[in-house]
Amino acid sequence: MEPHFHAIVLEGGFDDEGTFVYIPFSGLQSMAEVFRRRVIKLLVDRRLLAEDFAQNLLSWKHSGFSIDNSVRILDESAQESLAEYIARPPISLRKIRYEPFKGRLLFHTTYSQYFKQNLHMFDAPDFLAELTQHIPPKRLQLIRRYGLYASQTKGRWQEMPWIAERAPEGWKGSHPTVSGTADFGYEPLSSPRFRAI
Repeated sequence: MEPHFHAIVLEGGFDDEGTFVYIPFSGLQSMAEVFRRRVIKLLVDRRLLAEDFAQNLLSWKHSGFSIDNSVRILDESAQESLAEYIARPPISLRKIRYEPFKGRLLFHTTYSQYFKQNLHMFDAPDFLAELTQHIPPKRLQLIRRYGLYASQTKGRWQEMPWIAERAPEGWKGSHPTVSGTADFGYEPLSSPRFRAI
């Protein structure tokens, strides 16, 4: 089990005129390296990791840090797949077999080229310890929103018609002044501000 997090990131942004500017992701290995160094520095600063061990970690050829941007949310099917993935339990019960006689648990995974195996045997208490360390503390904020979805920006969507016209239907329904294009004083499809995302 490895700690990781998911982010939904827009490939680009809106300029002051409301035009969406597409900026494809690049330099993912460099981003992963910056993230790795910041995580290790944070652990050293909080005295959770010794300085010499941190230097050892930084010397590893395979750091264990990576960024995967292979998933694209381009249509409703992709949105549904993402929602199902987020809602699923962290571990499938089909991957676990408990042996009560020995008090051990066999955990099946997909085959790892790096570790050269597709299963791991745990003593039951060790497995529970590995699993429960990923349960966050009570009331910890797990979802953070930046950019257009940050609370300060989202409160100003009504002032940005090129954003409001692309807003989710639920938001438009609760903001009737921006739910129709007539309120904007122009037809979005003919506006120079309209750009398909």
